[in-house]
Amino acid sequence: MSSKQATLDPTDLWGLALGAVLFEMNGYDAANNYEIEPTEENLEAIRRSLKRGWGIESTEDLMNNLRWLQEEGHRTSFYEMRSFLSTLSMADQSAFLETLPKNTEKHMQYILVKAYMHKLPLAGIAAWDFGRYVDLCRMGAFVGYISEETSWELIRKVAVVAQESYSGWLEYGISYVAGRQFWLGTISEEKAKQHTDYVRSLVLNKDSLWRRLDWNLKLVDEEEAEEAAEAEEVEAEAVETVVVEKEEVEAEAVETVVVEKEELEAEAMETVVAETVEVQSEAVESEIAQAEPAEVTAKDAETEHIEVATEEAETETRQK
Repeated sequence: MSSKQATLDPTDLWGLALGAVLFEMNGYDAANNYEIEPTEENLEAIRRSLKRGWGIESTEDLMNNLRWLQEEGHRTSFYEMRSFLSTLSMADQSAFLETLPKNTEKHMQYILVKAYMHKLPLAGIAAWDFGRYVDLCRMGAFVGYISEETSWELIRKVAVVAQESYSGWLEYGISYVAGRQFWLGTISEEKAKQHTDYVRSLVLNKDSLWRRLDWNLKLVDEEEAEEAAEAEEVEAEAVETVVVEKEEVEAEAVETVVVEKEELEAEAMETVVAETVEVQSEAVESEIAQAEPAEVTAKDAETEHIEVATEEAETETRQK
């Protein structure tokens, strides 16, 4: 991580604190804002960790995982299980659990959901997803899959959502521990205690980020929020304008096509009519032309017949 982190403003430190449990577990120093020394050994170790744990070997891989954590994460399965159990009575919940194969991941997860469903806020185990999201952003920046600037931009966005989802660091921490247990799919007092100890330390240690930062710290500047809202409104209006203009253009285009089609059809019809009249005229003229020589020939034949008869009569007279 960059040395610039040592001078982070409170809002970015607040976002960083969402991943504090995981950073503490990995042995990073809170006094140094969880910076990692950029040695080749550390770079290689983080690359191996990202590949082994997440299948991340590129920027695209990283962004796909971040998108999944932001939009779904393990909290989605927790929500679905909690919603289902909430439709059942306590007796029916117990009866349902008895139908599941014992000691399987699904069985353990349902037991955890049943235990936590009324102890966690509506956000459920989203803290687990948020904490891992922040960790991935920082590790991704450390190995160069994303820039430092991009890393902090992403963290700021998820920080706002996290702050709206929980009432304080303790509630966030308990939800994180519950999320980790759900992810493991096992019920282990030892592992639960281990992560509960991290949460306890972050809540009680005066030097921890959780103690140094107020949960209700203003993360978004009001003026910036208003500007963002105005920008969204302008964008929405722009989209609406584009849609309207597109519809008008399409309507004009359709009208133009219809008119042009009608004009072409009219021209085609006129051409067909003209060609038909011309053909018919030629046919009539041809018929007339063929009829006239026939009459002349008949007349000529009749005249010739008369002339021959006359000549024969004259010859006969002369002979007489």
